Amino acid sequence: MPRFFSVAEVAERFGVDRASVLRLIYSGALKAVDTSTRPGKRCHWRISPAALQAFERARSNRPAKPAPRKRHADAPETVTDFY
Repeated sequence: MPRFFSVAEVAERFGVDRASVLRLIYSGALKAVDTSTRPGKRCHWRISPAALQAFERARSNRPAKPAPRKRHADAPETVTDFY
């Protein structure tokens, strides 16, 4: 069974405070599961390793691959060069 991370562990991993991680969870940027047993009481969020990897990939500072350059087609035979 995969190990789930607490809000404090994720905050320590990214070097931010717990409130920042909670904002990411409430905004939907970071997927988490509420494991509290009493509805309406304080939430106990747990973050799966897969959700953490997806968040890190989405926030990666590596540039996306550039689009391949379009190659110019050779001029058709009906075109006449004047030079």
